[in-house]
Amino acid sequence: MEPNTYSMARLKTTYGFEPLPAGIDPQRILGVQGNVWSESISTFRHAQYMTWPRGFAIAETGWSPQSAKDWNDFARRVEQHFRRFEVADWNCAQSMYDVIFSPSRSADGSLEIALGTEIEGLQIHYTFAGSDPDGHYPRYEKPLRVPKNAAETAGGHLPQRADLGAANQYADRGTGEAGQEVMARGG
Repeated sequence: MEPNTYSMARLKTTYGFEPLPAGIDPQRILGVQGNVWSESISTFRHAQYMTWPRGFAIAETGWSPQSAKDWNDFARRVEQHFRRFEVADWNCAQSMYDVIFSPSRSADGSLEIALGTEIEGLQIHYTFAGSDPDGHYPRYEKPLRVPKNAAETAGGHLPQRADLGAANQYADRGTGEAGQEVMARGG
């Protein structure tokens, strides 16, 4: 699961940030800044994880007007960087594949969970058994009523995508070719 600090500002949210408030002269903005607060980061690999790919999103925000930004194109380019990071043996957050859990109460008071993703075309498979679901588990199509004593987990499946890079504790890329599986833990 993504650390609480970053799960509050997902990669898509970071990418979509507009640093220029309405009515402000753009000449008065010197640039953008992205902080990595390191007081609880104990290793260089953890610092890498906390920096990438959010650093790409912040850089593109500084370089590109909002009208020229395209999330789907950015996500595709980030996937290319994941391959580079794997070759360089660098750690990076692949949390853009994490399933987003949105709990709510139905009209009768039952707990329901809506599942979503940041990546277009990501199929979500789920289970209430507490195991790691793959493409053989039920496919998510609508909010789920949570059974009592359930341990819900969900995973994403990217149909017809190429290999996405190194597995880490947040994403397991599976072993397929076309129909590559990407397991995700809820964030």
